Parts: sequence; C-alpha cells; structure tokens
Amino acid sequence: MRSGERIAVGLIGFGTVGTGLVEFLLERAETVGDLYLKKVVVAHPEKPREVSFKGITGNVREILDDPEIQIVVELMGGEQPALSYVLESLENGKSVVTANKVVISRHMRDLFARARRKGVDLAFEASVAGSIPIIRILKGFANERILRVTGILNGTSNYILSRMEEGLGFEAALKLAQEKGFAEADHILDTGGFDARDKLAIVAALAFNTPMDPERIYCEGITGITSIDLDFGVRYGVGEGEPGYAVKLLATARLGDDDALELHVYPALVHRHHPLAAVYEEMNAIYLEGERCGPQLYLGRGAGRSATTSAVVSDLLRLAANRRRGIVDELPSLAGAVPIADVRKLKRRGYVRLNLKHMPGSIAEATRIMGRHGFNIEDSVQRRRFQMQFNGQVYMPDIVTVEPLPYGVVEDALEELQASERVHGMPFYLRFEE
Repeated sequence: MRSGERIAVGLIGFGTVGTGLVEFLLERAETVGDLYLKKVVVAHPEKPREVSFKGITGNVREILDDPEIQIVVELMGGEQPALSYVLESLENGKSVVTANKVVISRHMRDLFARARRKGVDLAFEASVAGSIPIIRILKGFANERILRVTGILNGTSNYILSRMEEGLGFEAALKLAQEKGFAEADHILDTGGFDARDKLAIVAALAFNTPMDPERIYCEGITGITSIDLDFGVRYGVGEGEPGYAVKLLATARLGDDDALELHVYPALVHRHHPLAAVYEEMNAIYLEGERCGPQLYLGRGAGRSATTSAVVSDLLRLAANRRRGIVDELPSLAGAVPIADVRKLKRRGYVRLNLKHMPGSIAEATRIMGRHGFNIEDSVQRRRFQMQFNGQVYMPDIVTVEPLPYGVVEDALEELQASERVHGMPFYLRFEE
C-alpha cells in the first residue's frame, strides 16, 4: 500500500450491528485516519435508516468488483449468500471482517485456505462471545495444550435464565428479553442452543486445531427449563451449608480421559462456587483450562449492538493497520484430528424431574423403572408449591437426584417413564456441571 493512500471499506448489511459500525465510522472519522466507509449494500435501499449514509446501494457488485475497496465487512448473517460474498471478496484480494458464526463454523477450513492463497486477512472476532476477544486469546495459546473450554456463549439465554431465577416464567422472561432487543421474535436459535453450538464449533476448532462440524455437537437449549428447576437450584444443598446452584446454558469442549473431545451444549446446574455461576444478565463468559496456564476466566457483554460492534471495530482497525504495513494475521492450520466422544456414553451426575400422579404407589413405580436402568438414587424431593392439575387429577413435580450415568441410559429411562400412566408429560433430565 502506498504511503498516504486511503483504505476504503465496503459494508454488506445495515442491521443492528451494521448501524453501530456506520455510527462509529462517521463519528470517529478523524480518529480512524485514512480508513473510510465507501459503500453499504442493503436489500432495500429505499428503507428509512436509523443512521443516514449517502453510499447505500442494493447492488453487491459495487463492493465486490470495486478495486478501491480493500476491506469488506459482512454483517448480513445467514449462510447464503453471505458465504459466497465472503469467498468472492477474498478471491478478489480484499480482506474480510465478519460476525457470521454460521459461515465461519461451517466453512472455516475453506475460508482459511482461500485467505492464505490470496494473501489477505480474514477476521471473525465478532462471531463468538460478543465483546470478549476470545479469538485473539486462543491464538495467544498456540503453544499451550488446552484441556477444556466451557462458555456461556449466548447472552439471550443467560438473560432469560437470570430473570427466571428471580421468579419469572420462561415466556415472561423471553418477552422481556425481546423488549430489550436481546431476543428475536423467532428465538429458537438462541433458546434452542443452536447459536451457542455454532460458537462452540469455532472455539473448539481454534482451541484444538481441529475442524469442527457443528452438526456433530450435541445440542440442547433452555426451552425445557421451568421455574421448578431454578427454584431447586437456588435451594439445593443450602440446608447442609452449601451455597446452592445456578442454571446456565453451557457450551463445552473438553478432552476426556481417553483424549477424545467431549462436545456439548446443554443447560446445567452450576455450583455457586464456580465462577460461571455468577455470570448474569446478557453477559458472556469463557472458562478455560490449560495444561500449563491453569484455569482462566474471561467475562464480557455478549448480547446487544454495542458488544458485537466493539468486536467488529477492533477487527477492522487491526486489518487496516495490517494493510498499511503490508502484513496479514496468521490463521490456524486446523491440521489436528482429535476424535469426538460419543455423548451417549458420557457419564454425568444429574436429576430427573417428572410430574407424578398424586396417589399411593407413584413414587415406587418411578423408582422401579429407574432401578431397572441402573439408576442409583441420591435424593428425591417433591415440589408441592408447583403442583398442577390435568383432567381433574393432581400431579406433583418430583425431582430425583441420581449418581453419574451414561446419557444413553438416561434417555432410555426417560422414554419408559414417559410411557407410565403415573407420569404426565415428558420427564426432564438436568445435569450437574463437573
């Protein structure tokens, strides 16, 4: 790049985060030096915008084919056509900043190879954990053997669980999250755990230098969590002097005893002494353990415009600096081949919550079924304050705490419990975090 030459930026997508980026570039024009926004591509150029910008267009070719634009920022979301735009930008010698976790998690190896071949940058800090610079942190551990990464990677779900711990039901907590802009009308990507799954695939690939397929990651969201579970967590063990538990949606990549990689996203009971138990609201957190560096915790805002915009801006300014110096960031080789563990074989301590018909013999029947599947019961607690009626029959929520069992065994037992005439609905299994 010639001295004094300006660096033109093209933005694809003018949504929540795109608006935050445009605001930053317009307000900080004097402090970003020779970096300037030239074009913004949107689906509907005529639509009124929160922030006005003269260079709006509906034709993406005005960015992809413009030789003056050296950095493309992709913030449109979704897999296609975003993937094709990112690939073509790299092919045309443009560096790319993206917040697109779907594109990165599913196509990381191809994108890295394209960027290396063309000698350009690909930055994706904003695709994971909001304002926490976890991508740069993991790159800093290139010579460390990572043993475990566990994260609260979805700010929306964490906000909902925080409100539920205060006494709100799931629907009321979800509505509040939507009103604050943390949750979409179609919330299942967040509450179903899929957003966290894609982010975990990215984190795990970088931590273990191994390509990850998000579809191979066990995924369970928070839609099955009820006020009963939060109430149980707050009270459990308190009578024996323990501080209780919090329910958190955890995304975990961990090397097991056989060096196979355990990958899963699910809600879990987290002991109050664990640092992740204290992560509330829309915050994200990542707990990392290395062979030499030991345990480390990173905490930051995970949902909302400001958090993601912060990560995008950071990437953009770094890539602009790289352009001025004629260098690019090193991308991981992804040359590893860590085997993936079978989640059905993983043993975890947990509890079964089931709605039992309030009549003699119901607990005994449930106990017999669990006994046939090898459950070793630690405790059983009926939650009278949450009793319910169906077709004139009273049902009492019962929480049965059990010693570690393979999840495949638990699944089989839950199916048999559901078939019992003394059980209403599908029983629910909630794990304790180790």
